[in-house]
Amino acid sequence: MRTYKLAMKYNSFKYRFKRTHLALCIIIPVVLVAVLVFTILLFTSPNRPQRIDEIVIGEVSYKASYYGTKYIGRNDIVYTEFWRLEKAYEDFMDKPKTGNWLPYDNYPMPVKDGQVFVIDAIMKDSTVERWYYRSDGNYYTDGRISTEEFTLN
Repeated sequence: MRTYKLAMKYNSFKYRFKRTHLALCIIIPVVLVAVLVFTILLFTSPNRPQRIDEIVIGEVSYKASYYGTKYIGRNDIVYTEFWRLEKAYEDFMDKPKTGNWLPYDNYPMPVKDGQVFVIDAIMKDSTVERWYYRSDGNYYTDGRISTEEFTLN
């Protein structure tokens, strides 16, 4: 009988040890990874600009929220950089359009109607092209809501 009680205590200890070991080896790292991912998503939110710059167009200086870089799927472009000009739509709403479209989902930030964007395209030959786009709420022929490029002339 005594041997049986000792075996029961030993088996109970083994069971508790395995359960504790499971918690330490699996549950705690999963929780830590979840906290890390949440923190990264919180501080790299596309809703927040990475920095605030100033861009001068003509004689007017605009506050420009910089949202980083993104590849937009063209073979001649290495990457593109995106700025949103704050409170600039009224100044550019009557500028002539070029016919080039860029869907909202190509931007690294949320896009709303009535906004103006400056995009620098870094080309494979190391040149930089600057494009100006505005969001008028128009849809491209494929049905996606898109911004349209305009010229400063």
